[in-house]
Formats: sequence, structure tokens, C-alpha cells
Amino acid sequence: MKNVILTTILLMASTATFNSNAVEVTACSEADCVEYFKQYKIYAKRGYADAMTTLGDLYANGHGTDKNVKKALKQYRRAAKYGSVEAQYKAASLYLLEEDYYDIKSAIKYLKMAARNKAAEASLILSIIYFNEKHYEQDLGEVDKWLSMAYKLKPAIAIEFTVQVVASNLYSPTALPLLAKALERTPLAQVHSKLARQQTNKTDAVMADSRDHNSPQHGATSMTIKANSSSSATAPRRAARVSPPAPDGEMEVISVTSRLHDLFQAQLDHLNNTYPEQHAVTTGTKIAGRTCEETFKCAEMDKLVFEEIVGKMN
Repeated sequence: MKNVILTTILLMASTATFNSNAVEVTACSEADCVEYFKQYKIYAKRGYADAMTTLGDLYANGHGTDKNVKKALKQYRRAAKYGSVEAQYKAASLYLLEEDYYDIKSAIKYLKMAARNKAAEASLILSIIYFNEKHYEQDLGEVDKWLSMAYKLKPAIAIEFTVQVVASNLYSPTALPLLAKALERTPLAQVHSKLARQQTNKTDAVMADSRDHNSPQHGATSMTIKANSSSSATAPRRAARVSPPAPDGEMEVISVTSRLHDLFQAQLDHLNNTYPEQHAVTTGTKIAGRTCEETFKCAEMDKLVFEEIVGKMN
């Protein structure tokens, strides 16, 4: 049971779009990694959901600190509480992937939170869990709800399982009406055709790139990639690693290793200019930390003055 769900999670993780870093977080004990960990810990304590989520990533992978799944899960759960869809999904993933923390009911809880926030990957995993009684308690109503949602949001990631469901003896427009409507709007053949075109375009692009690399002009041109050199007081940047000077007549190779920390820095800079979710106060306005009395919309007005203004407008 767990192996099937685990495989599904791993497949979904490769297509999930929740991670704003878009770069794999790896184990690291270098000084700048430790410093970024400290900075995220500070912002997480201040109540920033995105900082909690990234701190969870750092704990989960041992980046700037010792690997600690328990603390990673704690940070994901905190961030999930304050609306981070990425954290909701990652908390669910840990509950399914980590042997010591395996808890399918808790995983379902967080998957539903993410799915309600239109995370197609979470919706798809929910439909898989509910479809087969070997995974969990079979519930076609739940399958219909979540699979139709995943298919509408991202047909490409849901098509394979949708085909399996439609081919099963459990499928019928009556049993799964929401999925039937979704398939009516976007037929499976249409999705297959679109994916085939995308694959053809990718293949053409790769072949064109290969031809460019083999051209004489390409061989005569070199490209230097530079890391962003802007700095901030909130956290340090990781310097690019430069190889020893090359002998005369040979090209010096510069390996840029700062992309992940550039993304960390950009996120920290953004957080520094926003209001933390944890300490936001519901005030009746959409302006964080502002009370109704501080806005025109909610400001009190004497009844006679109000009637006088309305009378002039009429």
C-alpha cells in the first residue's frame, strides 16, 4: 500500500510547482549555508509563512543545520496553518514518505488543504488514495471530486491516472459525474494530442540546439555567466567558485554555485518588505495591520453629516 502511494508522491514531486526556489535544496554545512539557515529561522520566528516553508526545506535536507525531519514537519505545519500551499503539500508528502512519521490520515488532511487551494498535484494524489481500497477506504465520491479537479487544473499530470479510471469497471458517467463533465469539456484525445505536439516541439528544439553547438560560429564564441553581485544586510551571498588560473592559451572555467542562495536572498528581501502572516490582525480591511477606523471604508461618520452628504449627491 505504502509503496504505491510513495511512488505516486515521487512522481508528483517531479512536476510540482510549489517550490518557489525551483532549485534542489541539498545538504550543506558551509558558513554561508549556516548563515542563511539562521536568517530563515529569524524570519520564521517573526511569523512569515514562506520563511517557515523554506526553513522546513533546510531542516529536511540538512542545509545549514543537521537534518531533522521532525523539525521540518513542524515548520511545514506552521506555514500550512497560515496558508502556504507549498507547505501544505510538503507536510502531506512527509507523512507519506517518512517511515517514522507515516500517517495517511494526516497526509489526507494536508492534501485537502492544498487541493482546496487549487494544487492539482494534491488533488491527483487524493484521487489515487481514495480510488483503491488497498490504499485507503475506497470512496468514489472523493475520487470524482478530486480527480475532476486535478484534470481541470492540469490535464497533463492527471491524464495517465484518468485513463486508468475510465478503463476500470468502476467508471460510469453516473458514478463519476464531475469527471465525466470534465472529460466532456476536455476529451482525453485532445490532451494526448497537445502533449504529443509539446513533445515534438521539445525534440525540435533539442535538435536545433545540437546543430547550433556543432556550428563553426558556436565554436568561436564563449559565454561567461556571472552571479548577481547585489548585496543585502539581511544575509550574505555565496561567492562563485573560481578554478585556479588557467595556463596561457586555455580558457578559464568559472563555475557559478550561488543560484540557490541568490533565490534565498531574493525571498528574504521580499519578506523584509511584507507583513508576516502569523501576526496579521483581522481588521475588516484587506490592508495588513490597518484597523477599520484607519480606512475610509470603515470609518465612522455622524448620521446627520452622512445624510447631508447624500442629500447633496441627490
